[in-house]
Amino acid sequence: MGNHTEDVASTLSSFCGPPVAGDDGSFLRSDCRTGALAAGVHCAFAVAVVPCIVYLRHRYRNKSWLRLRCHNLRWLVTTALLMLALGWIAEAILTDCASSSAAAARPYAHVLSTSLLVAVTCSIIYYHTIEIRNLPLLLVLLLCYWTLGIVAHGVRVASLYSRLANGAAVGGPRLFLDSSVFILFVVLLLIECYLFLQARVSRVAATESHYLTILYLYSL
Repeated sequence: MGNHTEDVASTLSSFCGPPVAGDDGSFLRSDCRTGALAAGVHCAFAVAVVPCIVYLRHRYRNKSWLRLRCHNLRWLVTTALLMLALGWIAEAILTDCASSSAAAARPYAHVLSTSLLVAVTCSIIYYHTIEIRNLPLLLVLLLCYWTLGIVAHGVRVASLYSRLANGAAVGGPRLFLDSSVFILFVVLLLIECYLFLQARVSRVAATESHYLTILYLYSL
């Protein structure tokens, strides 16, 4: 039992690398644990959405292009998110290359940045599949992903600012990347909420128009 515990601790230590500045062992101030939380959200979305994409492409073969509202804004934001993910990968590689030894490497940072890149790429493919098959209600999966991503990256941003407030040296690029990803996730969530609100208003308007037409016909 003792050896098993030591093996787990050794694995976690290898995955997280040496403690970063300001890490006092708590969850909020642990860059590794908050990074693992965010990576878990991205991986879970990728695992869930890939079968959905495959199913939709085989189940709905007829294509009827539906250009949803905020189409251009969504593509602009997701492209910026892809660029940030690539920048995050580059930051993790450069940080490890600049470290004095292999023991100072941060494998979790590579997992986080790569999982973000994969998840955002999957979200683009999923959204494109929804548009060309005219299935806007399936955007609910993206709504859940943006919400969970905001929570996970909000925790990371809070962790960085908490360590910064305690005088710890937090890298400028890392703070910029985390904050930017959080903001873009908020923008994407607002887009989804706007689309669902517009869909609800359209359904209500269509129902009212239908009833008014019936009343008019009965009054003739």
